[in-house]
Amino acid sequence: MPELCFITTCMGRLAHLQQTLGRLVSQAHSSCIVVDYSCAEQCGKWVEQTYPQAKVIRVPGERYFRLSDARNVGAASADAPWLCLVDADVRLDPRFAEAVLPLLQPGFYLRANPWSKGLWGTVICTRQDFDKVDGYDEVFQGWGAEDDEFYGRLNWLGLKLKGFPASLLEQLTHSDDLRCKTMLPRISS
Repeated sequence: MPELCFITTCMGRLAHLQQTLGRLVSQAHSSCIVVDYSCAEQCGKWVEQTYPQAKVIRVPGERYFRLSDARNVGAASADAPWLCLVDADVRLDPRFAEAVLPLLQPGFYLRANPWSKGLWGTVICTRQDFDKVDGYDEVFQGWGAEDDEFYGRLNWLGLKLKGFPASLLEQLTHSDDLRCKTMLPRISS
């Protein structure tokens, strides 16, 4: 049984996934789930053909990306006691799992240190703690602030934050336009 399950989501980000997934699936003592969130680029099909060791979960019929829902769907299928939620545009160091596995201990959750905007959503916690706080709040639409709210509930649960070296992660550069193209349209007043 793997010790750590990587969960990443994709809707309209196949080009990023193609640059990052190889490092996710090759981590030691780990498994990997990709949530194909109604991806028009059929990322799930690409994953199954290219990295059959990754588990693909499909969420059909969605017009807009809801990160909280996508992460919760992935976590529900995890097969390891520890979850690492990581965005499709974040590439891991080849020895990421080797570096973080010794840091994992009950009562803690882990994030990159120093923290940065592009790595803000990468978090490691136990599956049990994820379930205790009911995962990500699906009231949040699109992306933004759902991470802060989730971290706040982990803190409320009494967990302590522990850092791991941010140098183990690399965010692929891109504009926020790409990030927002699959989001709900703004309602003007």
